[in-house]
Amino acid sequence: MSPTLSRRGLLTGALTLGAGGAAYAFSVEARGYARLVTFSNWISTEVANRNSPLEEDHLQQVLDVFERIYSVQVDTIPIPFDQTLDRLLQYGNVGILPDVMQLTGNWPLALAGRGAAGRSGAAG
Repeated sequence: MSPTLSRRGLLTGALTLGAGGAAYAFSVEARGYARLVTFSNWISTEVANRNSPLEEDHLQQVLDVFERIYSVQVDTIPIPFDQTLDRLLQYGNVGILPDVMQLTGNWPLALAGRGAAGRSGAAG
């Protein structure tokens, strides 16, 4: 699989993550959290598509507990499952991988094989 990233796609992704990151960084400081953690996943999009408030509440409860225990704020980046690997590879190519990623199968190998994780400074 060889994902390509158009100039518009790169700028859109960078601006979205950059603007969102700046806003959340301010929010993190204002709320007294130690740091912001970005979490890309497909769970958020699937739960929203099913319109299941119980599942959506459960995910938020888990994130709330994690934030409280580790004194962080989690910025959720929902990506539909069928777009996840391509988007992460594209983000990795420009060095803007999320801190935490929901992965499956051989996706960690695909990211490592492309050197994406090393360029972003992300750790497995």
